[in-house]
Amino acid sequence: MTGTIDRLLFGKDDAGVQKRVYFWNLCSSLIYALQSAVLLLIVTRIGGLNEAGFFSILYVTTQMFASLGSYSMRNFQVSDAKDEYSFKTYYSSRLLTCLLMLLCCGGYWLLFQRGARSLAVIACLSIYRTTDGLEDVYHAEIQKKGRLDAASIGRCLRIAVSVTLFAVFYALTRNLVTASAVLAGVSHLIYVLCNVSFMRRYPYLKTSVSFDKVLPLLVTCFPTCASALLYNYLANAPKYAIEANLDAESQAIFNIIFMPIFVINVLSMFIYNPMVASMGVSWQEKRIAQLKKQIFTLCVMILGITVFVAVCGYLFGYWMLGLVYGVDLAQWRGLLTVLLLFGGISALDAFLVVVLTIIREQKFVLYGYIAALVFCLLFMNRIVIRYQLFGAGCLYGLLMSVVLIVFSIVVIRKLFGRNAPESDN
Repeated sequence: MTGTIDRLLFGKDDAGVQKRVYFWNLCSSLIYALQSAVLLLIVTRIGGLNEAGFFSILYVTTQMFASLGSYSMRNFQVSDAKDEYSFKTYYSSRLLTCLLMLLCCGGYWLLFQRGARSLAVIACLSIYRTTDGLEDVYHAEIQKKGRLDAASIGRCLRIAVSVTLFAVFYALTRNLVTASAVLAGVSHLIYVLCNVSFMRRYPYLKTSVSFDKVLPLLVTCFPTCASALLYNYLANAPKYAIEANLDAESQAIFNIIFMPIFVINVLSMFIYNPMVASMGVSWQEKRIAQLKKQIFTLCVMILGITVFVAVCGYLFGYWMLGLVYGVDLAQWRGLLTVLLLFGGISALDAFLVVVLTIIREQKFVLYGYIAALVFCLLFMNRIVIRYQLFGAGCLYGLLMSVVLIVFSIVVIRKLFGRNAPESDN
C-alpha cells in the first residue's frame, strides 16, 4: 500500500514535474475552495435548511480559526531558503498554534453555543481543521524541494475522500455528529499515510519536537497571522450577525447565495498571480510608470470579471443555485447580484494586499482590517436587525469597502504622492 501511495504522490519518475505542479496545484486550490460549498450542499439536501444553518455557522467558525492554526506561515517557510528556522521549529510551532485553534473553537462554543450536540460537531470540525495546519508544514517543505505536485495531490486526496465519506455516513445515519467524526478521522488517517510517503522520500522530516526558536518565529509571523484572522472574521461577520439576530433558515439561505463569491476571487487570482513577479521587478528597478500601468490594467480586469459574473448571477445564477441546493431563491435574486458585486471589491482588496507587499507597505494590511473591524463592531447587529438578509449582504460590502479605501489611499500616496519614488523610465 505504501508503494501505491508513493507512486500516486510522486509519479513513476520525475519527468514532467512542472506540468504536474501546475495541474495539481490548480486542482488543490479548487477543491479546497469548493469543500465548504459541497459540505453545505450535502447537509442542505439531506438535513434541510435548519440543519444546514446549524452546521454552516459551526463550519465557518472553525474555518475562521483555521488561519490561527496554520498561522499563515506557509509562504514564510517556503521562502526560508537559508533555513533560518529548522523543520523541527516549524513543526513544533504548528503544534502550538493548532492547540490554540482548538482552544479558541472551544471558547466560541462556551460563549455562543452551549449545547452538547454543537460541542460534538464543533469539536470534530476543529480536529478536521488541525489537518490543514499540520499538513501545511510538511507541504511547505515538499514545495521547497520542488515537488508541490506531491503535496497538492495529498491535499486533493485527503479532502475528496473525507468529504465523500462525510456524505455517505450522513446519508446513512442522518447524524451530523457521526458524519463530522468520520470527516475528522478519515482526514487524519490520509494525512498520516501521505506523511509516511513524504518521510520515506525525505528522511529529515522524521523529526522530534523542538521548541528552540519557536517564540521568535511566532513573533515574526504574527502580523501576517493577525491579518488573515481579521480578514476571515470580517468576511464571515454577516453570518455571525445572522446567527445572533435571525434564524437558522436565514443562515442557510445566506450561506448558499454567498458561495459564488469565491468564483470572482479565484478568477482574479488566476489573472494577477502570474504578474506578481513582474510587478516586483518593476518596483525593484524603479520602473514606477510600468508598475502603475500593471496595477491599473489588473484592476480593470478584476472589475470586468466582477461585472460579467454579476450579470450571469442575475440572469441565471440564482436559478442554478436553487436547482443544486433544492431551494427556491427567486426572491433573493437581487441580493445574490449585490453580493457578487461586493465580491469584486473583496477581490480588489486581495489584489491590493499583493501590491502593498510588493511596495513593502504590508503593515497597512493589518491597519485596513482593524479599521473595518471597528466599523463592524459599531454597526454589525443594528444593520442586520433592521434590514435582515439584505442588511447582512450590505454589511459585507461596507466592510470590504472600508478595507479597499484604506488600501487604496496607501497605494495612491506611495505611487502618486509627493514622496513617490521617481521612475527610471
